[in-house]
Amino acid sequence: METLNHYNELWKETKENYS
Repeated sequence: METLNHYNELWKETKENYS
């Protein structure tokens, strides 16, 4: 599940960048 965690953090950053 480490990969999922990694993408979860990436997604949070992406959402902030595209806000």
